[in-house]
Amino acid sequence: MVSEEDYKAKFMNSFVGDYFKNSYKEMVSFFVQEEKLTADELKEIMDMIKHNKS
Repeated sequence: MVSEEDYKAKFMNSFVGDYFKNSYKEMVSFFVQEEKLTADELKEIMDMIKHNKS
């Protein structure tokens, strides 16, 4: 049985590869342009990235 986390990771890698040319930046840009991602949510994501790098 595949764990939920493993399934999500495989699904997202395939999804981003198929629809966004393997670019998570393209995916985020799409959601921003479609107004599905707010500035506050984007800031939250940026904070998560900064904290993971430390």
